[in-house]
This record gives sequence, structure tokens and C-alpha cells, in this order.
Amino acid sequence: MKTELLRLIDDLSSPDQDTAWNARDELEMVLTPQGLVFDEGSPECIPLMLELALEQRTLLGAELMHYLASVYCSAMGTWRRVRSEADAERRSVYDKGVAWEESVAAGYAAVLPRVLALAQGPGDTPFRGACVFLLGGATAQRHVLVPALQQFFDHETEEPLKIEAVEAVANLGAGSHSDDQLGSAVAKWLRLRLDDTNAGIRLGTALSLLARVEADERDALLEVVVDSRPQGAPAVDEAMWLSGKGIGWALDRRLRA
Repeated sequence: MKTELLRLIDDLSSPDQDTAWNARDELEMVLTPQGLVFDEGSPECIPLMLELALEQRTLLGAELMHYLASVYCSAMGTWRRVRSEADAERRSVYDKGVAWEESVAAGYAAVLPRVLALAQGPGDTPFRGACVFLLGGATAQRHVLVPALQQFFDHETEEPLKIEAVEAVANLGAGSHSDDQLGSAVAKWLRLRLDDTNAGIRLGTALSLLARVEADERDALLEVVVDSRPQGAPAVDEAMWLSGKGIGWALDRRLRA
């Protein structure tokens, strides 16, 4: 590992919060440019960052876990997709990127049981929410994680964490997976959440679905948003998958089919 990257990893556990934050910001720029791809240093650094977050040996706590969850959900698969869409004679250009991505994916897969255990608590709500957010990116494990997260939803009492679970389940089972048995079951489960007695759950579910449905389905979901937003917005704003973005961003979000 490059000396500078090792220094930044060490700084993440600094007792000085500014030092830790600066390290996190620098690592983000180097490892995951614009949050869209994993770069050369990621295979070595991301597992170390996951350990720091999971063992809670950093003052950043939920913030570091949120970063790791966010890039897992947004950047994983980018190199593979770009390579598959490239002309045949240029695909080998992206082999290194795919290899970095596969190595990072293995690092995440190795810690998923620990992430699930921490999500289930007890513990700090934002940290647990970031753990649930991360689980939503583990699409290769969706047959295990979807029922686990649905059970989490049933037993959890904190509203932001239930909203987090809805988004994670949507990410694992809806969209491009809606044509298989699990995807169909998830779509049905999500639709039921639109009738929840809790306004925050209804709003969070509508926002999760809006990013994943066809244009002709949006109007009904927007009606749910209008109806539930006044009472539901405070809880939804606490969900880690929306951290730093907000409901307006969620309304405009569109995910790949």
C-alpha cells in the first residue's frame, strides 16, 4: 500500500475529529472518484476502512459507515457495466477496473454477517441505519438478506430504521430483479407498506418506489408523497440513505432498470 494511503487510514482513527474528517475526504477523492467507481487503492483500503467502522475505532462512526455504504450501492458494478457496453476490441481496457471491483466486493462480502448483527442492535441509531443502508447494496446475497431485512422491519421500533429497511429491501429485490420470484414478492411487500398507518413509512416507501417504477406508475406514488410528507418528512430525513440529499433529491432519482 502506498505510504500516503496508509497514513490516511491511520488518521481515520485519530482522536482529533478534524484530522479524521480530512482523512476520510481525501480517501474518498482517491479511492472512489465522484462516488462512481472504485480506483486502484480501493482493494487494500476499503477492507481496512470497513474494519475501523465495524470495530468503531473511529470518531466518525456512522459517517464512515455511511460513506462505505454509499459507494457500495453506487459504485459496485460500474466497471463491469462499462466493460460490457464497450466495443469488443476495447473491453480489455477495463479489465483492471473490473479486477479492483471484484476484490472490493469480496471485502464487503466477508463482513456482511457482522454488518447485519450491528444493524440489529443495540447501538447508535445513525450507525445502525448506515449498516442497513450497506446491506441494501449486497445484491449477490439478496435471497438471504431480503427476508432478514423484512424481519428486521417487523421487529424494529425506530421509524428511521424501518424506513432504511424499506429502501434496502427495494434495492435488493425490486427494479431489475422484478421479473423473478423474489423480485415479485418484494414488489408486493413494498406495495403493502404504502398503506402503513405510519406516515413516515408510507413516504419512505413511495420515495423508494419512485426511483424504480415506470412513468405511468408515478402519479399514484406522488399522491402518497403529498399526503404523507407533512407528518412523515421528519423521520424520512433521518434515514441514512437520504443523508445529505433530502426528499427533493429522492423525488428526482431514477435508477437503472
